[in-house]
Amino acid sequence: MTIGKEAATEGTLRQDARRNRDALVAAATEVFSEQGLDASLIEVARRASVGNATLYRHFPTRADLHAAVFAEAQETIHQLGRKAMLIEDGWVAFCSYLEQCCELAVTNRAYSDLMMVSTPGHHSPMEGWDRVEIPMRALIERAQRQGALQPGVTHEDVLMALFSVQMMIPASIEIAPRAWRRQLTFTLNGLHTNAPNEPADPTITSEQLHPIVQRLFLRDTE
Repeated sequence: MTIGKEAATEGTLRQDARRNRDALVAAATEVFSEQGLDASLIEVARRASVGNATLYRHFPTRADLHAAVFAEAQETIHQLGRKAMLIEDGWVAFCSYLEQCCELAVTNRAYSDLMMVSTPGHHSPMEGWDRVEIPMRALIERAQRQGALQPGVTHEDVLMALFSVQMMIPASIEIAPRAWRRQLTFTLNGLHTNAPNEPADPTITSEQLHPIVQRLFLRDTE
């Protein structure tokens, strides 16, 4: 009986710890989106309804919290890709996915800001992209099979196009909130098979993409 009670207590503690961690990540996403990545961690703990000790037990450094917020956003993107695959029309699914990725950058400013920085040993903008690649590649291949997406378009092409739109969002959102949608429309039009001209230059490779992204997101945080 005692063993059973101890096991139940340990299980409850683990559940409480998980709830506290989830609450902290959600609160951090909210606070960092409102006030920037240097916002008060005390405010994060307050909004999560936990003590400062609990915050630092889960996330000893600000960089650890940044990494958790970014990982949560990447998981959201992965799930968006999986949901888009349920849409029968390949072109609609592909467009919907890219639009929702951009919408995430709009609604989750913390994620958008973290895309622009890296923290050596904790967080990198390329972190988690291996999981994101799986649904994105599937969406690209299906749209091409259905004849809507240009056959020469690669995963790297799409990432570069997506990054180009996402990077303008933080600078334009308070001035022209819907400007990114116009740019995304132009981008998608250029990827469709009905585009007037296919690019003459070859696509970049995966090996070229990574250093390009590293140069785009050059600023490090400690």
